[in-house]
Amino acid sequence: MIRERERRYRYFDAGLLSDPAWDILLELFLAELEGRSVSVTSLCCAMNAPETTALRWIRTMVEDGMLVRARDPSDRRRVFVRLGPDAHEAMKGYVEDQKAYSARQKKEAADERSAFCPGPEEDVPA
Repeated sequence: MIRERERRYRYFDAGLLSDPAWDILLELFLAELEGRSVSVTSLCCAMNAPETTALRWIRTMVEDGMLVRARDPSDRRRVFVRLGPDAHEAMKGYVEDQKAYSARQKKEAADERSAFCPGPEEDVPA
């Protein structure tokens, strides 16, 4: 999903297709899957949005309980951010739904191809 987002930016202005909340959710979900912590500063850089916009979205999502902020115990100046439990479960459900949808699409495409292109075991009139 992140690669898809980046691919769009090759063809369209990032500001035109900006979706800061979704970018935050994707970035933090991927970070969780990879087992890495994300600082507020790093998240702002990953969003392809002005820093003020990124900070405003992070603050709003923290207030809504979608994100959790925590100070870095080894460097109190740095703040990490991660998905809240409900946002994590929602992203997990969304990814599973996308996988199922993709599998259905592939099956439908394969079924459609086989309807028009008989396999080698089928007799094709000459």
